[in-house]
Amino acid sequence: MSKRSIETSPIILSGPSVMEGNFKTNKSLRIECAYHGSIVSSGKVYISEGATFNGDLICDGITVDGTLKGNIYCTGKVMLNASAKIEGRIFSKLFENSSNENLDCSIRIPSESVVRAVAERLEAMDLELPLSKDNLLDDIMADFTKMPTKIKRIADYDVVAETLRVVERKSSGQ
Repeated sequence: MSKRSIETSPIILSGPSVMEGNFKTNKSLRIECAYHGSIVSSGKVYISEGATFNGDLICDGITVDGTLKGNIYCTGKVMLNASAKIEGRIFSKLFENSSNENLDCSIRIPSESVVRAVAERLEAMDLELPLSKDNLLDDIMADFTKMPTKIKRIADYDVVAETLRVVERKSSGQ
């Protein structure tokens, strides 16, 4: 049985409160407060409107309605809703944005092999070992940032144009 299959309900970090520190979990999280630190989760994360997160966040998927200052390392989808405010770097397999406002970030799409390697690390993480004594955070960040330079620039016209041609070919039945 995988660690994700035993998940029952998300951890809720409710506000108004301020939390500081680092932790890892195999559960999903709902952040409704001001949080300062790093989180590693093999589940999904939701940052609610009015909430703030300052630090590094590693997860399987994230939806942001609040404010995030830091870096996101995601093996799934990053969804930024209209009220999201982001400063930092985003490394994610998939990215969706409802608005281009309040974004001061770079977005990098890692290779499938990087995503797979990080997902395996998250699945196998030792929940008995505190994050402060574990290299997991540094190892995952290194996995995402050692990508070849040629695939780092999502805004590169050639990459975007090639993606559009592939979508056009699929929709026309080729």
